[in-house]
Amino acid sequence: MATAKLLLILNLILNIHIQLIQSTIHYNVGVLMASRLDSPFDLERCAPAVDLALEDVNKNLLATHNVKLLKVQASYPSCSGAIAPGLAADMFFKDNVIAFVGPACAFALDPVARLAAYWNRPIITGMGDQVC
Repeated sequence: MATAKLLLILNLILNIHIQLIQSTIHYNVGVLMASRLDSPFDLERCAPAVDLALEDVNKNLLATHNVKLLKVQASYPSCSGAIAPGLAADMFFKDNVIAFVGPACAFALDPVARLAAYWNRPIITGMGDQVC
């Protein structure tokens, strides 16, 4: 009887351990771009490409490692350094993002890049060459 109980307990422990090993780890990536600008780099034009990229990376690169990237998205109404850093801070502190995609506007990128450097978080953007 004691052996059966011991085997049952060991079975439960091993099943829990196997489930923990096989569970997927999720990481948040912040997508931060201006919305509805007359620009080829606003959220409405770039977000579908970001979605496709995340889908491809999750499916073809990370799935075998039980890792998945999730998108956390925010937008600001104009190319300004006033709102974007606050949104980046919200993403960092509330959503624990591991990286940023955007901003795609030089005035917004400058303060966000400084914060990201302080937090040791990478930024993926096409506008970095315009920051002074």
